[in-house]
Amino acid sequence: MSTVLRLFILPHKDSRQMFFVVSLDPPIKQGQTRYHYLVFLFGQEEDITIELPLTDEELQEKYEGKLSKEITGPTYEVMGKVMKAIVNRKITVPGGFVG
Repeated sequence: MSTVLRLFILPHKDSRQMFFVVSLDPPIKQGQTRYHYLVFLFGQEEDITIELPLTDEELQEKYEGKLSKEITGPTYEVMGKVMKAIVNRKITVPGGFVG
């Protein structure tokens, strides 16, 4: 968790998928290859409901109310909420840039 630098939620150019990207330093190594980014691909229409196996007291103590016992929504947003609370980093999303 201490190796996570930044979190990103990025749309795919086809607008049907979303990327959840985790930036790492130091990178994960497999053999001689280093991986600085982990990229998760989610469908934009995929919804999920998760129930965290923690008591309300543990959620309040460890995550200061940033997480609730049950989280519902698109998979990439649920993943973002959980990762944001665990690693204590903000999530970067694209803005309304017009070039």
